[in-house]
Amino acid sequence: MPWDVKCLSDENVVLVKVVGEHAISDISKMSVDPIALADGLGTTKFIVDLSEGAPMLSTVDVYRMPELLKEIGFKRHSKVALLHSATGKDARTFDFMETVFSNQGMAFRSFGNLEDALQWLK
Repeated sequence: MPWDVKCLSDENVVLVKVVGEHAISDISKMSVDPIALADGLGTTKFIVDLSEGAPMLSTVDVYRMPELLKEIGFKRHSKVALLHSATGKDARTFDFMETVFSNQGMAFRSFGNLEDALQWLK
């Protein structure tokens, strides 16, 4: 489960590209560099690109994610756009994640393309 972190400087957005399967235990490891980069840039906007990734998350894992991210330094007022290519049941998982994050007062949306994600982050 490799990942890459970079800044989209024109947009002041941190992009995290994840490839392959990953579990809730991987999220802490994957989040350290993006959070540090965002802090250094003074941004709270993130895109997590899972278009080539496969999250292996249970319902309980999804419920735990907002608290886990806050514990590792993710700011509550951050905005996260999640890119995915999922359909059917898998797409509903991302819709469920939106609801869970929203219920915790966090801005989180899933998108099928980068342009829509960037527009929402503005």
